[in-house]
Amino acid sequence: MSIFDGDTVFSSIAWLQEKSLAALKESAKLIDLANEPDTTKWYQKELKRRGSALVGRLIPIIALLHQAGDEAASYKE
Repeated sequence: MSIFDGDTVFSSIAWLQEKSLAALKESAKLIDLANEPDTTKWYQKELKRRGSALVGRLIPIIALLHQAGDEAASYKE
């Protein structure tokens, strides 16, 4: 069974919710890795920059998929 099968009753929204949250979790792990004491300064900066970019792109998608509203995707939230 796949979300790409045309005649399936599989809920693609639930699948997208699950996978987008998993991607967010992995992105947060990059930032956590940057905070490890043995991470070099350059690598720390790169991990935080790339992890933050991923999180910034995923949050609006996740808010949309979970119908959380515009305010849930704001930077302050």
